[in-house]
Amino acid sequence: MGISKSTFARIYDSASKKITDALLNGKTIRIAKRCYLKE
Repeated sequence: MGISKSTFARIYDSASKKITDALLNGKTIRIAKRCYLKE
């Protein structure tokens, strides 16, 4: 993937906390489609 394990773990942990917060507190979860090009 081109990123370190610690960076991936930090991103995953942050996303997990945000999703848990949204589900427990009735917040909206918005998933946006983004395209990233690697040159």
